Amino acid sequence: MLTNADIDHVAGLSSVRESQPLLIYATETVRGWVIGSNAMFRVLSVAPKPSRWEKIELNKTRPLIGLNGTASGILFEAFAVPGKPPTYLGLQAGPDEATIGLRFIDERSGRSVAYVPGIKQIDSRLEQIFRSCDCILFDGTFWSDDELIAQGAGTKTALAMGHLPIGGPDGSLNNMATIAAQRRIYIHINNTNPILDEDSAQRREVEAAGWEIAFDGMDFEV
Repeated sequence: MLTNADIDHVAGLSSVRESQPLLIYATETVRGWVIGSNAMFRVLSVAPKPSRWEKIELNKTRPLIGLNGTASGILFEAFAVPGKPPTYLGLQAGPDEATIGLRFIDERSGRSVAYVPGIKQIDSRLEQIFRSCDCILFDGTFWSDDELIAQGAGTKTALAMGHLPIGGPDGSLNNMATIAAQRRIYIHINNTNPILDEDSAQRREVEAAGWEIAFDGMDFEV
């Protein structure tokens, strides 16, 4: 399931397809950008067992079905989030479905998880969605807006790259302080982000606010 067409979200398609065909869920915009702008991804359609694309439509709840048609017992709903088109396209803006978040709902229990790895603004509509979830996996790419610039690791701000920073008065930690969820977990964390240091003041601030930091191999039950 693709939430946008950024390179770090789609590059793995070219390697994981070697062992098996895939069922790839994406909006029409994201599929067009991935296939139309990157000829190498056409390999997904010419393999002995070609992968298949499934269209994601915004604000519609539907079952998550595997490639063989087997029901997963999970429903999903896609919703637009403020983001940015991939840099390789050279576009300043895109349609609403260019960047999405996903809400996964257990059909049996009704409990749900929101997955939002890239977002640059939280509005009242998104706050309402988050409040309906039992767990939120949220964009934790950068701690501060000028993080890359300050560390000499880049020239762009977090917001210019489509990521709301965690810290500061306008950051996600402050903006989401009133959103009660059973679990709140920062994901998609850049290697420049000080919250990765367990002894940092930023890490302590995040944990004191009730957030967790995702790690490779993390396993949890909602």
